[in-house]
Amino acid sequence: MSAPDDSRALAGRFELEALLGSGATATVFRARDRDADPGRPDGGRVAVKVLHPQLAGTAAQRASFYAEAHAMRRVAHPGVPAIVATGEDAATTEEERAWIASALALGETLADRVERTGALPEAEALDFTAGLLDVLVAVHAAGIVHRDIAPGNVMIGGNGEVALLDFGLADEPDRAATGDDVLRSSGTGGGVIGSVNYLSPEQALGEPVDERGDLYQVAGVLHFALTARPPFARASVEQTMAAHVGAPPSVPSAHDSRLSRATDDLVVRGLLKDPSARFPSAAAMARAVRAALAALAEPALASSRTRVLPVGGRTEVLPRRRSGDEARSGLSPSSAAAVRATPAARPQATAALTRSTLSAAPAAAPGVASRRGRPGRLAVGVLAVTTAVVATIWLIASSATTAPPPLAAPSSTDAPSPAATPVATTRPTPPAPMAAPPVSVAVPDLAGATRPDAQARLAAAGLTTGAVREQDSTAAAGTVLSSSPEAGAAAPRGSAVVIVVASGFTTVPDVAGRAGVAAGATLSAAGFTVAERTVADATVPDRTVLGTEPGAGARLALGSTVTVVLSRAPSTPAPTPSGPTAAPTPSRSP
Repeated sequence: MSAPDDSRALAGRFELEALLGSGATATVFRARDRDADPGRPDGGRVAVKVLHPQLAGTAAQRASFYAEAHAMRRVAHPGVPAIVATGEDAATTEEERAWIASALALGETLADRVERTGALPEAEALDFTAGLLDVLVAVHAAGIVHRDIAPGNVMIGGNGEVALLDFGLADEPDRAATGDDVLRSSGTGGGVIGSVNYLSPEQALGEPVDERGDLYQVAGVLHFALTARPPFARASVEQTMAAHVGAPPSVPSAHDSRLSRATDDLVVRGLLKDPSARFPSAAAMARAVRAALAALAEPALASSRTRVLPVGGRTEVLPRRRSGDEARSGLSPSSAAAVRATPAARPQATAALTRSTLSAAPAAAPGVASRRGRPGRLAVGVLAVTTAVVATIWLIASSATTAPPPLAAPSSTDAPSPAATPVATTRPTPPAPMAAPPVSVAVPDLAGATRPDAQARLAAAGLTTGAVREQDSTAAAGTVLSSSPEAGAAAPRGSAVVIVVASGFTTVPDVAGRAGVAAGATLSAAGFTVAERTVADATVPDRTVLGTEPGAGARLALGSTVTVVLSRAPSTPAPTPSGPTAAPTPSRSP
């Protein structure tokens, strides 16, 4: 048998078999590792990431590429593929090839899964997210922020295991994700790097990113898993970045009404603009995800709860009314009926209710008599005692509130008693009936609605529209921002609710000192059109914001143009030649 040809294998070791993916900086292949144990279940397969040749020309570029492997080695978790080896292929003189070999994560990416089958069922999406957060707990414990969690960078295995890939943007906490990396910039620096559909607001602004930036991205990935769309899909990169910074969080149930309120709360909290308003850690978010997953089973269990009523000498199981939570859980009425009709559920529900209340039914429900012995006699005895006690109390109350019978006139044979004097008796005035308390209704959620829509929602809830107040905001003019009482609060039916709407104006934010890209994103998110003007200034880095026109704090209508004044490094004059100057050649006269 001939020896394997080393020239056909990368670094004389890895036989490339298939393409797994390609990005801006590298290509990933599935390969067979000749040095691996051939008896391994995967046959010695690994993933080999090869840096694009045009980016491997300098030692600095290769060192930046290998930083990904260093970050992955710091994480001890099965959800982060283990690094097998790193190196440079010098087998040919045509090009330098830097590579990283890691364990092969089996399964498919979330992006591929959703493209193949559509959005995940709610329970499966939550279970997947809990597994992803478990991986992040280990990543953050190693002092690493991933900063590029996206559907194409997370894997779902055949048994539901989750793997987190591509640590190319990973860094320590509180570092800005900007394009000063030699692999991701053209020397100008300052550009934001990351997956545009899943950037946290602070990442989009070029600000420092910590672990809570990863949690924002996890919430965005969960939104994609539930709805098959990113949370802030827009027509352009600039609009998407502006939406990350200023648009309200996208609610998954707006795209699929079957999703539960608990899942909506998870996604919205994770997508809040202020990092301090999100979950404090990956572990805390994982607990909340698992609580929502457990709550999904509650509507199914609740639909099997029954009321036991005696009807015609037998126990009837009557269905409970379907609640709003059941509607959000995705259980149809027919599914709920199927749960109620389950043979195993019926006796258990009946027995549970019989244990908590004493039924006066002539016949006991199936499965109850064996537990209670003789429930019929006991129920009758208790009922008789209860009836006697109630009758006694009624007689006592009647004697205290009714007048005695009139005294009979003495007969001629009865001698009147000198001590007997007529007693005047009066019937006490019955108490006035108490007025019924006013009926309360819940104030509907009006945030984000137009003014006519808000008025219609209030009318449908049995409420009226009160005063309308304006407030400066980045929302379109007339958009409802809040209400008083707030959404969910109880208010008397027919009462007025004050609504606060956007005025159509807002103030210019202070962006002085920021990079031009970050300043433009901030102003766009504030609702302004951005223009630029450069001024030569060698005291600050190139394209640093010196100010705005109008200045920070100016109140303008949404859509107004704000000019960003940027620094420009002065051009270097051409050097003056030194040494003796040649005498000019005299010109010839015609």
